[in-house]
Amino acid sequence: MNTDKITLNVNAIDLANIDLLVENGFAANRSELMKTAIKTYLANLESDTKQLIQTKQQEAETNHWHWFFGFNKITEKFVNERIRNNKKVSITSYGMFKVDKNISLELMKQCITELKIYGPFKASKEIKDYYKKSE
Repeated sequence: MNTDKITLNVNAIDLANIDLLVENGFAANRSELMKTAIKTYLANLESDTKQLIQTKQQEAETNHWHWFFGFNKITEKFVNERIRNNKKVSITSYGMFKVDKNISLELMKQCITELKIYGPFKASKEIKDYYKKSE
């Protein structure tokens, strides 16, 4: 699984607690303790997350925009179908988002009006630059 680095600002008291726990064997290091804490927090909110995903998917269907969670990929087939049907779409994606290498910015412009990506974005520099400006 791919991972991304994040920066986390922690106050002195919380950091002291983390260091005390690491020093006494509760975690191998600060990073492992934080990863475990995040996973535990997310596990505690799992039903809320599932409900949010379901709600967002329903909103997207009702409002005719595309909303994705997880790994998402724009394929040539997806783009060509939208162009053929003269349909432009707005896309919001949470998670890894990839645009096939054979899709040009010009093709993307013909069918995707807005692109909001929360997570890693794999596409040509030209596509990334264009859609970052439109946010």
